[in-house]
Amino acid sequence: MIYNPTLIYPPLPTFVPRYVPSNQDLRTPFGHAAFIHDLVHATRPSLLVEATIETGVSYFSMCQTILEAGLPAISYGALSDSCTALDAERLHAYNGAHYAQFSYLLDQPPVFAPASIDLLHITDVKAFANWRGRMRAGGIVLISGIVAHPSEWQGVEHDYAEHFAFHHADGLGVIRIPGGGTPVDFPFQAMGASAEYLRRHYIIYNGYLERTLRVGLETQALEAKLDEMLAEIKAAEHERIVLDVELRQTQFDRADAKRTATHLELTVDSLRQQLAYARSELQRLEQALQSERSLVSAVVTSASWKLTAPLRKIAAFARRHRR
Repeated sequence: MIYNPTLIYPPLPTFVPRYVPSNQDLRTPFGHAAFIHDLVHATRPSLLVEATIETGVSYFSMCQTILEAGLPAISYGALSDSCTALDAERLHAYNGAHYAQFSYLLDQPPVFAPASIDLLHITDVKAFANWRGRMRAGGIVLISGIVAHPSEWQGVEHDYAEHFAFHHADGLGVIRIPGGGTPVDFPFQAMGASAEYLRRHYIIYNGYLERTLRVGLETQALEAKLDEMLAEIKAAEHERIVLDVELRQTQFDRADAKRTATHLELTVDSLRQQLAYARSELQRLEQALQSERSLVSAVVTSASWKLTAPLRKIAAFARRHRR
């Protein structure tokens, strides 16, 4: 979507940054992404440089435009000193996965040849003097954060005839280096009401991106929560199955234990009956033995037993001599 000053209302935005930093305020990081996209698309630079990558949104917006427009460009980005090791790792991973064929992320910006850079993005207006000699004639410089440094930006405006400023999202200054071939008027042709229209256009665009990307982030968060809940449901279902198996096993064990107890009770009853029978038999045998003892005692103490004692001795003596 390229700015068209003849339109009464801004067109529906069609550019949405693919790269979304985590845990960021959406208003500032995405405040100028749409304009940067349109600028790269309009100027078709060959060498792009972002001197200080903080969130990665503006740099990857340039890279996304290069890729989608099929531009024969090379881009360099230097990581900010404020980037943590985790931030740097995430930025390098994203760059390697999507733009490795033309994009280079570095800890420090390399030394570029004089008059070689077509599009430069810096975050400190005071640093512009250090980059001025590396810009080619007709090159574009983007300076973020000009709202916090109004006097410095006014000095740049005074020195460069072709300039433009956005005041939302911490501000963005745009200047073109004099000279070069046929210049692209965008956005420098906007004057007066046309300039305010252009600023309002990208403020509206920024609001659209903010809402769209916020909904996207919330959707991602809800999807992550849904995945987490589904994982918890699966874990609970697995636990339920395990408990059901354990319950079934417990019920089986209880039934088996009950059968075993019943068998033991029957066995005990049978043994008790056998014990009772054995006791009655023992009592009967003891009574019979007592009767026999009484009978033997009666025989031994009888008068006939005493009278026949000599005869028993003679019979015993005869038995011994026969042997």
